[in-house]
Amino acid sequence: MKKVQKNSFEKMCDRLEENFVLNENEIKYVKKHLYPIKEDKDMLLKLKAEALEDDYIAVMSFAITMLALMVAVITLCVTMLSEIGMPARWVLFLIYSVLLVYYFVTIKNKMRYFKNVNKWRQYILVCIDEMVNKQNKKKKRGINRVRFILTAL
Repeated sequence: MKKVQKNSFEKMCDRLEENFVLNENEIKYVKKHLYPIKEDKDMLLKLKAEALEDDYIAVMSFAITMLALMVAVITLCVTMLSEIGMPARWVLFLIYSVLLVYYFVTIKNKMRYFKNVNKWRQYILVCIDEMVNKQNKKKKRGINRVRFILTAL
């Protein structure tokens, strides 16, 4: 199985999980880690975009949908081939079992991969939104000051 290259957001989630102390406030902890890049609006927006892309619930919903499709197809095959003798049924049962085991192993790997992402996603998004809003307010205040000075002249 090939190793998936993690993006910046996923790497940040892994770092947050490694250094997290139990009973620490998650929002303050995430802000502390985002502080070095708080003025880099482009990096914050990149992290936000990657966080929105890594939707754990959508991935798991897709996995369950594919499982249901696989069960339906196998059931259809067994029903259509019900006239064949017993050895062919055992072969179908064996193929079906191998596919199910493979599928569940794949889902388990996905769940392990998304463990840190699922835990830290909401906190990172909240902190990024707050930091970007503060930057926008500062920018707006600066523009209003310039307008005030220009109107005073």
